[in-house]
Amino acid sequence: MEQDPRVFVFEKKEIFLIFMFVLIMSVTCFTLGVNLGKRLALEKSGVTPADEKALEMKSVEEEFADQVMAEDKISDDEKIELLKKEMKDKLDNELQSISRDDETVSTPAKASNPNIGKFSIQLGSFNNMQDAKQFAEGFTARGYEAIIYETQLADKGTWFRVTIGLFESSAEAKAYIKKEASLFQDQEHVVIEIK
Repeated sequence: MEQDPRVFVFEKKEIFLIFMFVLIMSVTCFTLGVNLGKRLALEKSGVTPADEKALEMKSVEEEFADQVMAEDKISDDEKIELLKKEMKDKLDNELQSISRDDETVSTPAKASNPNIGKFSIQLGSFNNMQDAKQFAEGFTARGYEAIIYETQLADKGTWFRVTIGLFESSAEAKAYIKKEASLFQDQEHVVIEIK
């Protein structure tokens, strides 16, 4: 009986080595794919390597553990003082919001907002606060301080403008745009005067 030259016969150790090779290649390709996908997703969303280093992502459990550890370092007297301060701050905020509601229309707007006359870079405008907050969180996550201004438009009602920065002049705002070119590259923006 003659053997067919096209048929390969492997020994058990050869089959094991081939299986291990395929397994190692699969794991390597998967790991490289995950790392490449993560990097591309971050690049597409505009997160730079510097932004990644600035943000320290922690799970809910890690944040809770850090909070508990910080609380353990504080003595009971200090905890009481902190609670008193928090309660006083909350009370002050409530009193301020009540007093703002009671203010008459004759109060000049400049007294209530010290930023009037300054300039900022508007990134978006929304007709509800929830959308404005959600949009602003994207910039806060990248390390920028987003500011939301409520404004009344004659024909359109209340709108919420999402801005970045507070500048004395429009020239300062434009210089900031040039300095942070990567942030504004694919983002619509306009320099506005706060009124």
